[in-house]
Amino acid sequence: MAGPRGLEPLTPSSAGYSEDRLLEGFAEFLRVDLRLQPRSVKNHVSNAREFMRFVNKPLDQISADDVRAYLKTRVDGNIYTYANKVKTLRRLLGSYLGYGWVRGFKIPKGYFKPKILPSREELKRFYYGLPEGRFRALFLVLASSGLRLGEVLSLTRGDVDLERRLILPKPHQGVSKRSWVACINEEAAEALRRYLSGYSGERLFRFDRHRISKVFRKVSEAIGVKITPQTLREWFCNEMARLGVADRFIDAFCGRTPKSVLARYYTDYSPDRLKEIYDKAGLKILS
Repeated sequence: MAGPRGLEPLTPSSAGYSEDRLLEGFAEFLRVDLRLQPRSVKNHVSNAREFMRFVNKPLDQISADDVRAYLKTRVDGNIYTYANKVKTLRRLLGSYLGYGWVRGFKIPKGYFKPKILPSREELKRFYYGLPEGRFRALFLVLASSGLRLGEVLSLTRGDVDLERRLILPKPHQGVSKRSWVACINEEAAEALRRYLSGYSGERLFRFDRHRISKVFRKVSEAIGVKITPQTLREWFCNEMARLGVADRFIDAFCGRTPKSVLARYYTDYSPDRLKEIYDKAGLKILS
């Protein structure tokens, strides 16, 4: 089989073409052609390497039976992990290598599970269980903005207007996520002022995700309520809805509004208009 970009054939067994080189080409395809985020590229490459080592044969000899045997080891596990593996195979074997038959393997739909979100009292207990300074500031920014953790970690001082309490997140390079303008409440703004007064870096938060996960997990265990950055994003959406904010504006705050809609109805979604809607809601976390 002819591989992409004119390589003949594109398999780990080809002379001078190693597994690493194939995966490098796949990573470039994901990053350039599909415009995926670095974390998504890393995840797909890791899944692809796992699959290639499982089948242990040249990719031009791969059959549907090989894919089925690999997925069989995952089918009884977590549905989201299984879906992730299928997505990788469809992109590696289908989009990248041209095997149309791989699309016969369907991506399962996740099941809906009602979520029990923390109360304001539980959020307060969690907040006061965090180390003072940057962790508390991070917590309040996440809870009062609805931003994704990655968006908050990418922020620089120039992205935040503390006087107006406005945030302009970095635009996503990927196609599956969007960002627009976000707001924070006075609690978060004050926490940021205190934290930044003793910090001179340009990046707002110099954290790695592992460190954040470790601290959040430790505090969650201490208070008996599991809270993650994603929990805070979900709490924000729920609380803003409870305060009477329309879904379309919550979607805008959370970066879920298509760019075409933002451009067509800019007046409705302008920073000043969204700030007005946000302030009217009166979102509180600690008080």
